[in-house]
Amino acid sequence: MTKFIRTCALIGLLTTLAPFAGMVAPAHAQQQDPVTALAGQKFIEGVQAYDAGQYETARAAFLQAYALKRHPLVLLNLGQSELKAGYPVDGGNHLQQFLRDHKTASSAQKAAARAGIADAKKRAGFVILIVDTDGSQLAIDGRPVGTSPLLDPVFLKAGRHQASATYSGRTVKSGFSARRGVASPVTLNLAVPRSVPGVPAPTPAVVPAAPQPIPGTAP
Repeated sequence: MTKFIRTCALIGLLTTLAPFAGMVAPAHAQQQDPVTALAGQKFIEGVQAYDAGQYETARAAFLQAYALKRHPLVLLNLGQSELKAGYPVDGGNHLQQFLRDHKTASSAQKAAARAGIADAKKRAGFVILIVDTDGSQLAIDGRPVGTSPLLDPVFLKAGRHQASATYSGRTVKSGFSARRGVASPVTLNLAVPRSVPGVPAPTPAVVPAAPQPIPGTAP
């Protein structure tokens, strides 16, 4: 995490949250929203710890900041701290979440996140989930990871895992092995019938009833 990226992230975070709590001025925190003020304080502590090479301390501070205020700019710093502290799975997933949640991030911030994701792919396993039904709820080892179609790979530790997809009460599961630095594709087929937009459902054929004899007449 370069000084430029840290500075941009800090300024961006404070600028975004300042209208709500004035966290730019810690001295007046007692007059502002205490939760947001504390989030700003933890964010600054994380930046300072990262500068000092105390990556575990930085990670803890950014985790606290994000727990208080789920702002995407915190994820950029959190993910980079996790990579430095030896948590490539968490770091890769948080950096991908940053790119998903912060569409207006600067080019430099996006480049830093992508560089971190590339690093995580070398140091952790990651799975690519291929699902035949859009809108399925996806999970790995019982932990929700998103909704299909899931464009991003999911980082995870090397070893055996189980992926699942659930849609309209139907669930399919598939076991797989993740290897460090290798993409693991997993296909989940729910085979849920879906109607085609603009195509009406077929109307059942109507069979005419046999004519009934008139009362009083011979059959």
